[in-house]
Order: sequence, then C-alpha cells, then structure tokens
Amino acid sequence: MSMRLPITFFLSVTLLFPAYSQDTTAQQILDKYMVNSGGLALWSKLESIQFTGTVSMGEETYPLSVIQVKPNLQRVEMDIRGKTVVQAFDGQRAWMLNPLQGNATPTFLPEDQLLEWQPNSLENNLITPEKKGISPNLIGKVNIEDNEVYMISLTNEKNLIEFYFIDPVFYRPILNRKIIPAGPAKGQKLETYLRDYKETEGYMLPYSLETRINGQLIQRINWESISVQQEVDTKLFIFPPLLPE
Repeated sequence: MSMRLPITFFLSVTLLFPAYSQDTTAQQILDKYMVNSGGLALWSKLESIQFTGTVSMGEETYPLSVIQVKPNLQRVEMDIRGKTVVQAFDGQRAWMLNPLQGNATPTFLPEDQLLEWQPNSLENNLITPEKKGISPNLIGKVNIEDNEVYMISLTNEKNLIEFYFIDPVFYRPILNRKIIPAGPAKGQKLETYLRDYKETEGYMLPYSLETRINGQLIQRINWESISVQQEVDTKLFIFPPLLPE
C-alpha cells in the first residue's frame, strides 16, 4: 500500500553503498514481503483505499482523511480550527483549497509539485518493481532504532529513487528514506517510519507513521481506520471549477 502521501502535507539522501554480497538477495526479501503483506493476488485486485485518523504537528493534532483510487487519484483533507484544507490529484493535475489563507477559491498547485503526486499509486515500489522499471539492490544489514534490518535501494535507469529498511523477522518495511524531489523542501532527506502494523481485510498495513526531514520530527500520523475496495465518487478528485453544473 502506498503510504507516501504528498510532501506538501507529509513532509528520505544517504551515500550510495556497494552491493551487499551474501546468500540472501533483494528479490528473496521482496518475495517474503509480498507474501507477508497480503500476496500478489490480493494486491492486484486493489482498486481503492481510504484512511481516517489524526495528524500531529508540534503540539497540535488535527483530523485527517485520505482517499486513493487506482491508478493514482488522491484526495487529502485536514480539518484545522474548523476549516477544511483539501489537496487532490486527478491523475494529471494537483489542486488545493486552503481557506486558512483567506481564499475560498481552489487553485492549481505549481507544475514542479506534480513530482510529489504522480508516483502516488496504491502500491509502493516494493511491489512488482520490475514492472515500473525499478531495480532493487540489497545493500546489507544496518541498525535502525536498535534493530538490525535489511537495507534495500531502489533505482531506475536514471538514478536512485529511495531506500527501504525491512525487518528480517516479519519482512515489513519499518523505514522509507528518500530525497524530496520538489517544493520548498527540495533536496532534503525525507524519512518515514512505519509502525503498528495490523491486518486489514487481508493486507498488512502500518497504522502509525512518523515523518522526519533531515532528522527533525515534522509530524505523526495515527490511522483510526483503513478500508479498502469502497466505492468512491471520482468527482472528489476533480478541480471544483471544472465540475459540470
């Protein structure tokens, strides 16, 4: 399940390492992850997912909801002091409605911020990476929060995409690390810690996420409920002025 929500709301660079040579391979690790996360057959059927919970930033906590629909439609809502901030992606364009700025009119987000939205499919890059032109490489074992875990890099023909850190017992990602590709924080290290995994209609999903930029805590997300395969009105993703009367 893709938990990599747009950096505008959810605000990972490390050195490139030589390949890690041992009996275990990156593909074997990903195969075990696939089985333990629900299985390829189940993932291939996934059409939609909805998250409801809270996001904490500093001392403030706000209600949060996210809807994702295949292939990459997405809508994020956060209620702040009685006002609802919305960001959405219709598959080509991203837009925002932010009444906190004193403007009740939705606006398109800048073109460079599309890089934050376009990769946000329902599945993360650990699932069938070869179909996306991505190559996994096992770097080795590293220590994350006093636990020895596998470190895997994902690259395409052009460059490094991201790192995943996967525990060697349950084969679940506990950390995703990458470089922010666009926006005000472009070039900074983004880390998302994935915790509190629960079985959800066959899928094993993290219910708690912690986001850090260059080591500084930015936010914590706690999902109260996650539902899959719900019918979703696709009008939710369309830029409001373009909706038919």
